[in-house]
Amino acid sequence: MNKQLVSLIILLAIVGAAIYYLFVQSAMHDQDKVRLFPTLADNATRVERIKISSVNGVLLDAVPARSGWQTRLDGVFVNYPVDQAQLAGLLEGLSQAVLFEAKTKRPENFDKLNLTDVSNPDSLATLVEVSRPGKTHKVLIGSQASSGQGTYARLVDNNQSWLLDQSIQLPTDGFDWLRQPILDFDVKQLSAIARMGDKGFSIQRNQAEDGAFELTNLQPNQALKYATVIDGFVESVVNLSFDKILTDAEANWSAETDIITYEISLEDGTAIQMQLLNADPKAWVKFSRVTSTGQSYWDGLSYQISNFSAQQLDKQVTDFIKSESQAQQSQTRDVNIDEGESPSGE
Repeated sequence: MNKQLVSLIILLAIVGAAIYYLFVQSAMHDQDKVRLFPTLADNATRVERIKISSVNGVLLDAVPARSGWQTRLDGVFVNYPVDQAQLAGLLEGLSQAVLFEAKTKRPENFDKLNLTDVSNPDSLATLVEVSRPGKTHKVLIGSQASSGQGTYARLVDNNQSWLLDQSIQLPTDGFDWLRQPILDFDVKQLSAIARMGDKGFSIQRNQAEDGAFELTNLQPNQALKYATVIDGFVESVVNLSFDKILTDAEANWSAETDIITYEISLEDGTAIQMQLLNADPKAWVKFSRVTSTGQSYWDGLSYQISNFSAQQLDKQVTDFIKSESQAQQSQTRDVNIDEGESPSGE
């Protein structure tokens, strides 16, 4: 037999044996793994509540509803939709988390891993409770490992702390995992939006042609600043995100005088009023259904938004159309191009 062929056969045999050994070792290692919650993965579909708390109180108390998971907002007394992807990621992480390395058992050292009980006023831990019929899994989640791989954790009423093999992501406050953007309809469902008052304007969907949004009463001698300026405004309204939901005490609309009002119409006939306060540092918005039928989680709530978002909403006609000087410059540039000059003027 050819020596090279023999060598190849021997090499393949060695590689095959090595692969088999690694496979067996991996299988044995998997059997030795101990999960944080051994029974949670098999019962994930039976979970009926996920509660997340810190020393500052409840950050999230989510329960399943017909339209998805919701959490109770005590300050405004409504059930608000939760970011489903964030919640699913947390449940997946806790279900698959393995006790990778044992850490301290000494309570005096828990603070080094941010695993002190949340009943302690100095605690930086987060308490996560996952409930299913007949069982509630409770764990304190601490800091991320300095290596960036894994999270420190400790089961409630157990002094043994662990480094998990998973990086557990948690909300930073009570609004972090709420549904974004605010509204539950998209641009395709909107038919018109109008600003009220002396700075008012109206934008409507052109039903006769391509369904594009148009600024009504645009004069023949007027032109939009750029082709997508109207679409950009409409998307700013529909895709508006918030920083915080305000209580009635925090958002005293009756005491404000510079409120901007918009009327929004949907294709199904729903009418919505949007109120905006753009008075730096205050930037608030409120959506209220005008039509009596239907119910929406956002109806009547006051939202704190960024000052940048408020500026994107606080528009008037002059923000959409070219000024006289801009129009003249455009006409001059068009004439030069028609006469054979390059657009750059060279």
